Parts: sequence; structure tokens; C-alpha cells
Amino acid sequence: MANLSVGKAEVPTTLIFSELQTGSVASASEEFIELVNTSEDEMDVSGWKVEYFSAASEDFDTPSRTIELSGVVVAGKQLLLASTDYLVDEANFHFSATLAKAGGHLRLISSDITNATQEIVHDLVGWGTASMPETASAMPPNEGVSLQRRSNEDAKLIDTDNNAEDFALNTVPTPQGDDQPIPKPLPEPEPEPGNEPAEELPEDDQEIPNVEFLPIRLSELFPNPASPQTDAEHEFVEIFNPNNETVDLDGYQIQTGNTFGYSYIFENETIGPNEYKAFLVIQTDTLLANSGGKARLSDPSGKVLDETTYETADDGEVWALINGEWQWSTTATPDAANVLTKPLVLAKTTITKAAKAKTTKAKSSKSIAKVKLASATSSAQREVFDEPPEVQVQPLNTAVLAVVGALTVGYAAYEYRQDVSNFFYRLKKYRENRRKSGA
Repeated sequence: MANLSVGKAEVPTTLIFSELQTGSVASASEEFIELVNTSEDEMDVSGWKVEYFSAASEDFDTPSRTIELSGVVVAGKQLLLASTDYLVDEANFHFSATLAKAGGHLRLISSDITNATQEIVHDLVGWGTASMPETASAMPPNEGVSLQRRSNEDAKLIDTDNNAEDFALNTVPTPQGDDQPIPKPLPEPEPEPGNEPAEELPEDDQEIPNVEFLPIRLSELFPNPASPQTDAEHEFVEIFNPNNETVDLDGYQIQTGNTFGYSYIFENETIGPNEYKAFLVIQTDTLLANSGGKARLSDPSGKVLDETTYETADDGEVWALINGEWQWSTTATPDAANVLTKPLVLAKTTITKAAKAKTTKAKSSKSIAKVKLASATSSAQREVFDEPPEVQVQPLNTAVLAVVGALTVGYAAYEYRQDVSNFFYRLKKYRENRRKSGA
């Protein structure tokens, strides 16, 4: 029914996912999905479907796997689906192994009997790198670990439409079919024979009970190391332990990326009292994008302890929690208390504004042979000419022109007096010769 439009159920959900496992310690193909009827009435699930979608799915149109359901689920009982040849005696239905440990989606749907073109979505759970969970994805389970729905103080399973809040990691999976009672989420293991509790000691000899720890938190992110450092070898995520005692980090998880697609679960790791501890990205694969991203820290139960979002990181800057506020600093302090240092931009800004003001003023006051004084960048100053000087010619007086003209003619007559004398002599001889010829 992938071509049907999706509609949200208008009636309270009574059949929900209660536990799932993506693989056991023995085999990654040993998977199970458990649903429970939380109502007081039996439910006929004939025609219902459980659909699996990959973590990268962008819609719920085409599932990677569909499991058809049928029959009746008794009030307060479970319906167990298991991969082929796994939990053969306990499972009600079997399917081909397909659940990815890193992330995915499971959706429980049924047809709307009042509208054949619509589906009713009864429940949805996304884990790990799932792109479309309910609000936020649950923690991804490792081999032999399951995701189990939490319960409230009345031992009733919760459904807040937030997968990260509704599900927790369970190191002791409890798959159950329809002939067993509702499980108690995250049960305490029974003591093995020979490990019974010791006799109560006198009051003076009793051990001091463990005090409740303050939550550890994120302290510093280094997304963009400056050369010669590199992203691959020097990026880190730092956490801080605000307690006066060592905290066991086993099961704690760091997640990064805009959709928290990169994750790392701690194993055999501790953090000392009031200690800052940096973990290189090359070790955890929790990549930090230079263009901005998110980071969060969760405890072993899946509860988010701390989360932060940062924008574009300049070269060499760290995103650090300083004085209770996340802010940029140019000093990276892995494994040490954070230090606030800001880039020196004030002097550069002042000089730029001064230069711009001088340039604008000079351009607005053009005049003859104008000269502009350049910005003072050192103790020496230099002159800068905007354009060649302009020369203006004033008109001369008429009398002056006459005198100049007369002087010019007189000078020419004096300079060429011999030529003029010869000219008149030749003219006189020419006229005498003409008279003689005429006679």
C-alpha cells in the first residue's frame, strides 16, 4: 500500500513497538521486533503491516521490507517478529534479516476502513542515523544490545513521540511472544548462584553509598584547525567531568553532524575528577564540518546530557563553553580548561574606515592641480596626484594685442630691410626698361 497517502491515527494508539534488536553477539542476522498491546481489549491485526525503511530514506513511499501481520493480540501481550531461523519457538512471525545497526526506521500501519486511499500510522521508531524519526532518533544499538521502550513510575510504557526520549539501550534483550507478560523495561539481572548479597555489616563498617553524579557535558569542539595542523589529525571533541570522582564512560555516546549522522560509543574509558578530556576525530569518527554543525552527548540509557550547535568555523578557531556560554576562541585547549581569546580585528577596522573617509573627502573636493594626502600607513607620508594639473588661460586686452602686432611688424621690417630695398630697386629698373621699349 505504498501508493496510499499517509494519515495520522485519530484514535489512541494501542499497539506500539516495545523492543527491537538489529543483531546479536553471535550473528548480525539475528534480529527481532517486539510489539505490545497496551489496551485492555484484544486487537485483530489482520491486514496490518510493519515496514522497514533505510536511514537515508527521504519519504515513506517505498519500504525496504514489509512484514504482513494477522491474527489477534491479547490485551497486555506481545507480538514477536524474528529473522529467519532465530527465536523459532518464541516468534509469531519471521522475516528476512534486514535491520541496519547504524540506523533505520520501523513503521506500524493499517488501512483506514473509512477511506481506502489512506493509511493509519500507529507507531514509528527511528534509531541512529535515521533521517525521519519521531522528533529525534534513538541511540543505535550494538551487537547483543536492544532498544527497549521506557516506562513511567506506574510501570506503563511511554510514547511521547520522541524516539530519543522513549527508547533506551538494553544490554539484556528480552524478546517475548504472545504467551508471556509485558516486560519491565531495563530489568535488573538476578544474582547468580554463589553471588548472593553479603550479610549486612555494622553501621560503622558499611560502605558509603555512591552519590548521584552531576551529568558530564561537552566542553570544546575544534572543527577547523589552521595550517600546519589538519582536520584529519587535529580535530577533536572535548568533554568535562564536573564531579569530584571518576566517571565510567562505558556506554556514553558522542554524536555529531547536522542530523547526528556520526556517532561514537565509549568502551573501557573513564574520565577523572574535574577533568577535561579531548577525543580526536581520527579516533572517534565524529566528524566536525567546517561549515557548521551539531554535537551532543548521551548517557548509556540514551538520555541527551548536552547538545550544542555551531556555525561556520574560521581557521584555527574553537567552539568552546566559557563562563557558561558557547562562543568562538582562537586558542585551542585540548585536555585543559578553556581560554577565551578573540581575533584582533579592531585596529584593522579603524585603519580601513580612516582610509575610506580620506579617500571620499579627497574625491569630493577637486580643484586646479589638486593633491590628495594618502592614508598614513607608516611614519612616512606620500603625495598622490589624482590627475594632471589644469591650466586656465585668461583673454588678453585689445590694446596690448595692437602694440604687440606693431612691434612684430617693425621687427620684421628691420630684419628683412635689405630684401625690401632690393625689391623696390628691381621694380624701378623694370619700369625704366618698359618705358624705353615703348619709345
